Amino acid sequence: MVKLGGEAPNSKVVNILGGLGCLSGGSSTTRVGECHLLDFESSNRPLVLVEDFSHVADFLLVYIDEAHPSDGWEAPAMGPCSFAVRKHRSLEERVVAARRLTEHFSLPPQCQLVADSMDNNANVAYGVANERVCIVQRRKIAYLGGKGPFFYNLKDVRQWLEHSYGKR
Repeated sequence: MVKLGGEAPNSKVVNILGGLGCLSGGSSTTRVGECHLLDFESSNRPLVLVEDFSHVADFLLVYIDEAHPSDGWEAPAMGPCSFAVRKHRSLEERVVAARRLTEHFSLPPQCQLVADSMDNNANVAYGVANERVCIVQRRKIAYLGGKGPFFYNLKDVRQWLEHSYGKR
């Protein structure tokens, strides 16, 4: 389990949108797009999810196991942005669902998207539950937000970044 100040788990993921990161790397036994979370970390820049700090940080969104699948514990529709996603039965289904996410919600161009592997390695290693913000810097957990949707606070993330890098 991830701990503040501890080593950042290097979970296996799949690059959804291409771009920077691991798509061009990997060994000959690695499928195209298969990589690890820390492949996206730059040496001195933290790996975070806050658009205002793109000049000092890298952004990575990890699409994990669907929390409210349409064929499981389905959440009520929340307006025109809602869409039904079945429980992922294969990596291909998870990748398709992650791509649908980008069709419905615009991700900032600085944000890369990867999907967790089918063994939910990143979800388990980072103790995500549904959503969580972690800042990884120099392969260590520099900031560990609460588990979402009820115990994480993006204001805390902003405060940490402002304290570390100055107000934007």
